[in-house]
Amino acid sequence: MDDRRNAAAITGGCMYKTLLDQLLKKPQKKTLPSDLQEVFLQFFPKPTFPVIHIAGTNGKGSVAEKIFAAYVATGKKVGLFTSPHITTYRERIRIGKNMISSEAFSSILQKIQEIQKSTSIELSFFTHLVFAAYSYFVEEKIDLAVIETGLGGRFDPTNMFDPILSIITQIGYDHMEVLGGDLDSIAYEKAGIIKKNTPVVLGPFARLPPIFAEAKAKNAPIILSKSSSFASYMEENNGTAQAALAYLGIDAGPAKKARPSCRFEILYDQVVLDVAHNDSGFSGLFQSLEKTFPEAFFRFVVALSKNKVLRTPFPKKSHVCFASFCHPKLATLEEMRPLQPLASRSTFSSDFSASLFEEAVKAQKENAILVVAGSFYIMTKAKKQLSTLFGQPEKAGGIFSVDPAMK
Repeated sequence: MDDRRNAAAITGGCMYKTLLDQLLKKPQKKTLPSDLQEVFLQFFPKPTFPVIHIAGTNGKGSVAEKIFAAYVATGKKVGLFTSPHITTYRERIRIGKNMISSEAFSSILQKIQEIQKSTSIELSFFTHLVFAAYSYFVEEKIDLAVIETGLGGRFDPTNMFDPILSIITQIGYDHMEVLGGDLDSIAYEKAGIIKKNTPVVLGPFARLPPIFAEAKAKNAPIILSKSSSFASYMEENNGTAQAALAYLGIDAGPAKKARPSCRFEILYDQVVLDVAHNDSGFSGLFQSLEKTFPEAFFRFVVALSKNKVLRTPFPKKSHVCFASFCHPKLATLEEMRPLQPLASRSTFSSDFSASLFEEAVKAQKENAILVVAGSFYIMTKAKKQLSTLFGQPEKAGGIFSVDPAMK
């Protein structure tokens, strides 16, 4: 019986990854969330659980995790949808401590592919994931869902159902090719998650005119998080989550320590992993590093996704290795070379793994802090590489998890 169950799990794991790989090759088209809702409701029951919807340039994943943790601690059956992922797509859809199973994921994706054949409305790769999350949550009869947007808000597929609370964490420069080249344009797109007569929580760096205008037009009450200066972006995220939970009447205690993987994740006492992937993300990372390790020298290994714009200089006491490897989403070395003036000392490498190993060895010898930062797509590779050098992080008091389906 166990052998058959294991075989089914392996088959399911291969199936959902194959389906998603096929979907990634499809051209992605923008579709109105209202049209997506219409398609969803033709084939799936209408969700009856309340939704908390979160957008923002940075911090939305962390705030989602915090609110999720606070609700789970109440004993409720809570669903969480986030993106991107670190190790496996299954991380994006969770109920309580459990990711969606490979078999359930494969079954739902196959059904959505059949739906695509019967509708003229294009269902993008990300829409497949959103449909999968909502349909899985409906099937599992959850009590509440915490939903993170993918990109923007106004036209994001997650925006197809009305929430009980909207949250906008922060507005910064990212995805300008889609959302617009200035903060007001980006804010306008994020403000699209605000719904009529539904409260919206605003983080301290989300208070821009287009957001206030949208809230006023929709008669949406505004809840402001604590606006005093924060010593780190982690404190900022805590403040936003606490403001939301206070409105919802939920104890914020469990939220304070909740944090997704690779958000200022410290391993082996001298390694920091962080998915800072835009300018405000790196600015927050530098602030946290200098607060946590005030006397340290930092050795950065940085690999970015394409079309990322950085303006904030790296700490003066640091060396930056801009690295890459063959991945369709990662920036090439030539695309990262304009960032060289931001670092007082820098090198470039096309061999991410070799450079990570070299920088880790140097950091050990110098008693420096190794910082691996940038794209979500590098973190699994980085964790595996570091475990060969330092051993498993569990033994060192850190966090380490590799989905067996990814091995």
